[in-house]
Amino acid sequence: MTQHVNEMDVPSPALADEEALELARIWATSEGQHIQFRSDLWDDPATWGLVLVDFAKLIAKGYDKDSGLDYETALSRIKEGLDAEWDAKEDEPELTE
Repeated sequence: MTQHVNEMDVPSPALADEEALELARIWATSEGQHIQFRSDLWDDPATWGLVLVDFAKLIAKGYDKDSGLDYETALSRIKEGLDAEWDAKEDEPELTE
């Protein structure tokens, strides 16, 4: 597999765990976002909801640590963005291979 210059490193805990699985990749390009994910992991899609909430909370913690925007404000802004995008019918993403 070819590595991209802007590819992130695999986290140490994942390297140490032979049963670790990469769940998703998100790339931002000049053509928009490109997302790959493993839709075959769980029978219940609600599990992805749990993953997405954890991801949002980690992003908010990152803002709190790196930019000085406090955790609660960052998390609230993320939720506002989710709510706005959820209702945006003109911006429906497409599955790609």
